[in-house]
Amino acid sequence: NGWIERKCSMITLLAALFGSVAFMIRLALILLSMVAGWKVFTKAGEEGWKSLIPVYNTFTLYKISWNTHNFWLYFGFSVVSSVIEAIGGEDPGFLMTILSVLVSILLIYYEVKVCIYLSKSFGMDTLFGILTFFLRFVGYLVIGFGNAYYTGPAGANDQGISL
Repeated sequence: NGWIERKCSMITLLAALFGSVAFMIRLALILLSMVAGWKVFTKAGEEGWKSLIPVYNTFTLYKISWNTHNFWLYFGFSVVSSVIEAIGGEDPGFLMTILSVLVSILLIYYEVKVCIYLSKSFGMDTLFGILTFFLRFVGYLVIGFGNAYYTGPAGANDQGISL
């Protein structure tokens, strides 16, 4: 009995240690991500704190890389997506499913475009923009801490999808 209790205590201790280390690594990555976003915004002439505020950071990202008109379209599609999910419930039906897929495709389109324009706004190419779409953390680190310089919103003249 004593041997089993010591074994269980050791396993519990190791699990707690592993969980604590994993938590600290995760916290460090979150903080590094926040600092990278701050650096990207300040390189573009915006105040760094704007990168920390949800929704406002996305508005500012569109301002830096594309234009705010497209932010409002993206925001509207996000709201529509949420409404579709709320109305659809567990069994949304065929029409709601198709609508949800179409809105999701539009949201992905906007995400890819803003990442490409962000990279181009800092003198990077389209391929780097696609990398930033898939690994935004890495893209922000390279832009924020690398030697990239802000050249202005690359997508300023692209109005996106006209409604």
